[in-house]
Amino acid sequence: MAALVSDLLELSRLASGERPLRWERLRPADVLEDVLASLGEQARARQIVVSADAASAPEVTSDGDRLRQILENLLENAVKYTPPGGHVAVRARAGEDRSVAFEVEDDGPGIPAEHLPRIFERFYRVDKARSREVGGTGLGLSIVKHLAEGMGATVSVSSEPGRGSRFTVRIPFRPPPSSAEMAAPGAGDPAAADR
Repeated sequence: MAALVSDLLELSRLASGERPLRWERLRPADVLEDVLASLGEQARARQIVVSADAASAPEVTSDGDRLRQILENLLENAVKYTPPGGHVAVRARAGEDRSVAFEVEDDGPGIPAEHLPRIFERFYRVDKARSREVGGTGLGLSIVKHLAEGMGATVSVSSEPGRGSRFTVRIPFRPPPSSAEMAAPGAGDPAAADR
């Protein structure tokens, strides 16, 4: 119940604009290192091997807290739904349009095609029995989508039953933050900043 209330409050804060953007220049390898450190114990407990690769990804301008929260949520889901002994890969790579794509890919059960269009809806669950077994509030992916859109990013999923899932968060190119943006959190929305 506490987790549900916490997630509902988070969605409310995001919808109301209560969480201002805090632009910063980030090295994707550092972001992935932070995310893996926060969930490494959970993965080891479930005997999940997690690999990371961000060697070729350039620096990105983003809200570091939001980006880490997105990736932690996606990685936590991947670890929860991957069977013991499975593998989860977390990557960052450069896009042709100077964007940076962060991917979380697992070799879990996958998601049937008919569920993919609704996967980011609040409380939507693909397998209700499995969801009860692993826990969660049913709001995590909705929060991920709100966080991403709030900073001008996109999130998508590709999946196939029996072949796992890949969630991709694409951070569009944005020039390094100005000193004014760094001094005043939330000073400028992502759409306005790119004009």
